[in-house]
Amino acid sequence: MVEWDPPEEGDYPYSACEYLLPESDYVFLTCGALGDKSMPRLLELSETQRE
Repeated sequence: MVEWDPPEEGDYPYSACEYLLPESDYVFLTCGALGDKSMPRLLELSETQRE
């Protein structure tokens, strides 16, 4: 799980998205990405997963 402020051990900080999303088999985005306006970048990073 990627969070702005990782609450638990094993969660990743938001900056890890740049490295984790392009290499992930599945990407799940929540409505929080709309509220903080990060959705466009997250979709761009996960674009390779649509193939």
